[in-house]
Amino acid sequence: MDKITSSEMISKILFSSSPDPILILDPTGVIRDCNEATEKTYGYPKDEICGKKSFHFFTEKSRAIFKEKFPLIVKGKPQEGEVDVVTKEGAIVSLWRKGVPYIDEEGNFKGVIIFDRDISEKKLSEDKLKEQKEYLEDKFDEQTSRIETTNNELRNLIKELRNTKEENQSILNAIPDMLFVFGKDGEYLDFSYEDSTG
Repeated sequence: MDKITSSEMISKILFSSSPDPILILDPTGVIRDCNEATEKTYGYPKDEICGKKSFHFFTEKSRAIFKEKFPLIVKGKPQEGEVDVVTKEGAIVSLWRKGVPYIDEEGNFKGVIIFDRDISEKKLSEDKLKEQKEYLEDKFDEQTSRIETTNNELRNLIKELRNTKEENQSILNAIPDMLFVFGKDGEYLDFSYEDSTG
């Protein structure tokens, strides 16, 4: 077995056994081959995947990303980023996609090798964490607002009590006779007395 045959065999084994989707595109972006993981992820059998443009399975937003990046791959520049694929059942699967140009020995662009990785669960976890963070931030702001309101109410109450005390003291001072002030429990609080003897 020569080196070329051995290399081709290894490539085929890696292609077919990969747990992540791998697609082979021609120079125009048409899917020419895909592995079993692609079928499982996309939800389509191989014969319904091959022969279609790669962006055929994308959401509108991801199609725009593909049309922007594919020309760069054609120029020999690998590209990667997040795309969303719509499965046969209508579910949306988030993928991290890397596109690598396939260049032959003579330097000619022959197509693109696509490597996909399902990041749906990771995104779901990130979204849940984001929601939890926003919820906690809202609760914190709500509690802060309540504390500020309570503090303002306490300040106003203390101010009113001080004013009331000053008013009561003024009344006591205005009474010419001796006057004792007792609390509800009978405790002596204050008295007022004006010395009329001079």
